[in-house]
Amino acid sequence: PVYIAEVAPKNFRGELVTWSEISINIGILTGFVASYLFRNVAVDLAWRLMLGCGVFAPVLLLGLTVLVMPESPRWLVANGYEAEARAVLARLTWPWEDRAAIVADIRDAVATERCAVASWHTVFHPPTPALRRALLTGIGIATAQQVMAEESLLFYMPRILRDMGVANDHVFLALIAMGVLKTCAIVVSACFLDTLGRRPMLLLSVAGMAASLAAIAASFRLHSEWGIIAAIWTYMACFSLGIGPICWLMASEVFPLSVRAKGMALATVSNRIGSTVIAISFLSWAKAMPGRSKNGSFSSYFVFFTCVACAVWLVIYLFIPETKGKSLEEMQHVFEQLASTPRRGAAAPVDGASRIRADSRDDSRDAAESTENPILRCDAPTHPKSSQSPTGDGSADAKREAP
Repeated sequence: PVYIAEVAPKNFRGELVTWSEISINIGILTGFVASYLFRNVAVDLAWRLMLGCGVFAPVLLLGLTVLVMPESPRWLVANGYEAEARAVLARLTWPWEDRAAIVADIRDAVATERCAVASWHTVFHPPTPALRRALLTGIGIATAQQVMAEESLLFYMPRILRDMGVANDHVFLALIAMGVLKTCAIVVSACFLDTLGRRPMLLLSVAGMAASLAAIAASFRLHSEWGIIAAIWTYMACFSLGIGPICWLMASEVFPLSVRAKGMALATVSNRIGSTVIAISFLSWAKAMPGRSKNGSFSSYFVFFTCVACAVWLVIYLFIPETKGKSLEEMQHVFEQLASTPRRGAAAPVDGASRIRADSRDDSRDAAESTENPILRCDAPTHPKSSQSPTGDGSADAKREAP
């Protein structure tokens, strides 16, 4: 997601970053189909066949993709290769776009962040309210994605349905239908993220998940097999419509350049920790919940996560800003304005791009005198290196660091 966010035009970033989530869900759907096809194969052979199917295709796809992947323009400008950055932008932007202005914006952002020491201490002890807000947004959304029982339903849906008395073949077909629904919902999400925006899609998604969790809890109370299946399908569709893809989209676009890699790493770690805790604790946690029967305990479990989803919706409404249509260089000004503006419900800055670029250039001119905001200011201008290709002779290669 970080790479896609850095090379994608700002007006199409939501759609393009979401493609990675679409690919993941196509893989999940393929796994469900493989489970159905191998359902009558001996267990000790079936898992080996499924594992083998996942070896060759990813390696081939990655190898072919690397051959056509351009270097990130932001990495090239940060390392002084502006001529190469313009060449990459010529492939990634429309002919009528001002590529020189795009390079200038990237250069300004790099200059203001050049002096920042992107250490882990900076990440865990943000020196400015703007950076703290950006880190909390990216890491918070990544964590929230996994604390609403999605992994419990994804991993344990077959066991839940079998315990409810659903036939084995029907369980596999329900899984495949869920995979198709999730993939279609993400495609729909990709079509609207750059028009409706991130906030409305997030709020709609989490509200639908909360309602679905409540329906799942009620279906357990009523012992309704198909009620549970329909509610789980609705939950997964709502998940994939919003917070599923937006989690990685926002995490890839809100962090300043100086801490982007570390911020994304923390967001990923927090997301995976949440996933692991929810997945491995489902059965024991559900059994520990109050209820006179197994269905009653499961119902209490999902009532609890309904409340969690409602809390997540409220936090998103109060604290998460809209980021559609903002370049990665403009994003720091979004959080600077948020940090300096009193919170009013769903308030989010909606400054024009031209004003933000002007503010950015003013900040760059005043940067040498400013010590107030060390993570976003710099007292040393950057000097472009020779336009010699970074993949040219050995001397240029020796100076180039790994991206």
